[in-house]
Amino acid sequence: MKKKLVAITLAGMMGVTGMAVSVPAAESYQEAAMQSLEDASQGSAKCMERYLESVEESLKGTSVTLELSLSESVLPMITLATQQNMSWLQDVRIQIDEKLTEEGMFEQIALLLNDNEILTLYYLLSTKDNNVYMMIPEISDACVKMSLEEMNALTGKAEKDQEGSAAFEMDNNSLSASLQLGPEQTMNLVKCLADMPEYLPSPEATAELIKRYGTIVLGAIQDGEASVETLEVEGVTQECDTFEGVMTQESVLPAAQSFLAELKEDPELKALIEKWAEAIGGFTYEDYQEAITGALDDLNALTTEAETAAEEAEEAMAEAEMEAETAAEEAEEAMVEAEVEAETAAIEDTAADEGDKVVHKLYVTRDGDVIGSELTMAGDQPILTVAEPFDGTEAALFFRYDDGYQKYELTGKGTLENALLNGEYTFRVNDVSFLDFTVTGYDTELIQEGYLKGSYMVKINTEAFEE
Repeated sequence: MKKKLVAITLAGMMGVTGMAVSVPAAESYQEAAMQSLEDASQGSAKCMERYLESVEESLKGTSVTLELSLSESVLPMITLATQQNMSWLQDVRIQIDEKLTEEGMFEQIALLLNDNEILTLYYLLSTKDNNVYMMIPEISDACVKMSLEEMNALTGKAEKDQEGSAAFEMDNNSLSASLQLGPEQTMNLVKCLADMPEYLPSPEATAELIKRYGTIVLGAIQDGEASVETLEVEGVTQECDTFEGVMTQESVLPAAQSFLAELKEDPELKALIEKWAEAIGGFTYEDYQEAITGALDDLNALTTEAETAAEEAEEAMAEAEMEAETAAEEAEEAMVEAEVEAETAAIEDTAADEGDKVVHKLYVTRDGDVIGSELTMAGDQPILTVAEPFDGTEAALFFRYDDGYQKYELTGKGTLENALLNGEYTFRVNDVSFLDFTVTGYDTELIQEGYLKGSYMVKINTEAFEE
């Protein structure tokens, strides 16, 4: 569990010291990571700014089209599942139009087969009377009206959850929050969504939060080795300076205590949580603080145990010295035996320390761009690896998460010209190919500002799913 805590803490840094950042003239892990953190905080502020703008636009109404083109290899599977001849089916399209206001949420969902509209569902969640209205004109002109209590009963929601409840829990791995929304809280949430910018941090606050907590975590990481290596993915190579950061259980404990103490009294988080609690109901800021207080108590208990063990060791040493004064020969023999035990313990402690140690390696180009990152438990294969070498117009991607039980990989390469990426990529689970992606016109500059632009085609490996 302790080893997992170290790994998870460092894994959290991948987002702020990992990819798509510039760290000019870095000479150590700390220097590269701090510059990367500054870049990431400013980039996140831009993304939040664009997101808030997009939310404002979406409140005017949104329209989404989901289209599925069916290949000859998929049709037999559909025929088998439905026990009907589906060879006539070429494509399926779902058109979703949504409008959100303080008075409720309205959706129109149309199902089209081979460009022919088959069904249209009109759905209204009204905050005026806390009712849901549904109608499918192709089936009936009648409108179905249901209260949220009746909807909950249909979906099997327990009666005890009708009033809504909330819980914050903290363990050695993470802070988790669970919120069961009753009818009143559900309607309050819809009202909040209609005024979402009021309940999100500002771009400036977003940058400050990332810098604040990122700095605390970086304080637990020590500079490790630095070298020059060649990063290679899919035949695309790039020479890099590499910097290692090392975290141990001993450095995690005080950093975790500082992290939690800051979380408990953070004024920005307090304002956000109180705003959501007041708007939705069912939980309070005090619930959040109690969860963190419990986690701090657990960490303090670990510190106390360590201090107690050190004191007991000192007392045992003092007793041994007194015995040595009264029984020289026995003490000499005991000393020899103690030295052997000490050497054995030192070896075991070193092995334990190595087992708890986590190494985070950054790959930095001569231009100062971070194009690779590895998270490794000492002596093991990397748990998390991200690499994006670039050579001329060729750009490759390698992502892998491998915890020893499950392995997920996304690999591929393409061409990058005028900031537009075109390429082909494969997603694998335990070395089995599940999905193939074709990317066209992915704008690598707009994504830095929070905009996603490009075309994406996904091909499913039906044989893998059958297995």
